[in-house]
Amino acid sequence: DCDLSLDRFLTRYRSDLANDLGNLVSRLLNMCHRYCGGTLKVIGELGEPEKKLQNLWQTAIPEIIALCNEFAFHSALEKLFLCIGAINVYIEERSPWKLAKSPSANDTQLVETTIALAAECLRSAAILLHPTMPTVSQEILAALGDTEKIDWIESLKFGNSLAGHVVKEKLILFPKIDEE
Repeated sequence: DCDLSLDRFLTRYRSDLANDLGNLVSRLLNMCHRYCGGTLKVIGELGEPEKKLQNLWQTAIPEIIALCNEFAFHSALEKLFLCIGAINVYIEERSPWKLAKSPSANDTQLVETTIALAAECLRSAAILLHPTMPTVSQEILAALGDTEKIDWIESLKFGNSLAGHVVKEKLILFPKIDEE
């Protein structure tokens, strides 16, 4: 139970859905096409930022599943969107658009790893969104080239399941809403 108003709905739509999730999907697809030829690569060597993001997700996934199993979807979504925010922070921290300008092979590998790891985390987010937003979940997975049937436990194993997948060029999940 909570107070529901159009203003509150629009704020949540714009912040969590459009800005955090929608922009993440769009940005990730764009970077994959720009820096990886539209194909997700294998997650390479993990530095500290990668380990931190991976550990966050590996800790959060069982917690989110437990909350969903308890029908505490509001709490599960809160935790999930904190993790989605962490993907955005990670991308900003690694700044693949800057690394891509470097002639170094190590920087090229780091760009590919950054995009692949962010995509793997986004794949997990999409699977965890399925109980509350099944259509959005399927759209994200399809955009990442993942057409496998969702199996909660097996699908949420962290790894390189997206390596070699060709991603869509563009996806607008949450179009702008006029306030009128």
